[in-house]
Amino acid sequence: MYYYAGDIEEVFCGRIRPRLEKDSLLETAYRWLGRHCGFFPPLWVSRNQNKLVGYNIESQKVLFGFKRMNGFGVIYDEWITLVGILANLKTSSFYYVDQVLFEELQILEKDGMVDFEGTKNLREYLQKKVFKKSDQIIVQSLDLRRSDIIICKSKIQKAALIKKGFPASKIKIKKVYSHVAQR
Repeated sequence: MYYYAGDIEEVFCGRIRPRLEKDSLLETAYRWLGRHCGFFPPLWVSRNQNKLVGYNIESQKVLFGFKRMNGFGVIYDEWITLVGILANLKTSSFYYVDQVLFEELQILEKDGMVDFEGTKNLREYLQKKVFKKSDQIIVQSLDLRRSDIIICKSKIQKAALIKKGFPASKIKIKKVYSHVAQR
């Protein structure tokens, strides 16, 4: 099952697209990622309820579950390492971004924080260690009408979802726990 976590105020019964705030600290990172996946900005979808991006125990987000989904695979823990390098980097030169990434990843490898083993260069490292279908995929948009299950935390949320046009038969009230930090 694939899961998307969305704020009840922002979801609607239809196709959603990701938004990125202007001058976001992550803009360069997401534009760089877009060069590899073919779209910008990405919408994160988890392959497991235990690793939901943007969701924690206190979260009031609603989960939308999908049995099947196509997307661009990204190993979340590896992505977080790259974001740590790319955050606050303001440039439109992907050549420069690749240089910075390669240099910083070499430093992290010396410190034992990154494993370049079996890779010869940045491109090969990304293919073998980062851009794989594991715990997360990114998509350009998502049609919430096609979800197989909708999980919310309360009767109030369920009523709001029904009012928005989601079928009551797909909506379940239950708690979900996740150990991925909120973004």
